[in-house]
Amino acid sequence: MCGTNNYFAPEMIIEKQYSFPVDIWAFGVVIYFMATKEFPFRGSTRDELFDYISKIEWSFNPIFDCSKNLKDLIYSIFQKVHLRLSIGQIQFHSFFSMKK
Repeated sequence: MCGTNNYFAPEMIIEKQYSFPVDIWAFGVVIYFMATKEFPFRGSTRDELFDYISKIEWSFNPIFDCSKNLKDLIYSIFQKVHLRLSIGQIQFHSFFSMKK
């Protein structure tokens, strides 16, 4: 296992085989961090952090005013691997087709 702890997907932590969907998960962490300036999963120890990630326990801090489309995109990424959006689904998500 290689990488930064905050970006690990649940399937990496529970030591199952993993593939490209872990990159989708990391993308979700990046966009969450860009929107809120904090990580979605936080723990005071590595084990606590991994526990939150493996259980997919997180929520948006209510002080952040993110769009409904952004919240839906992030919620759709932070799912178990078989429910997580694919890159093609992300590409056509309403967040990326919003009128400017």
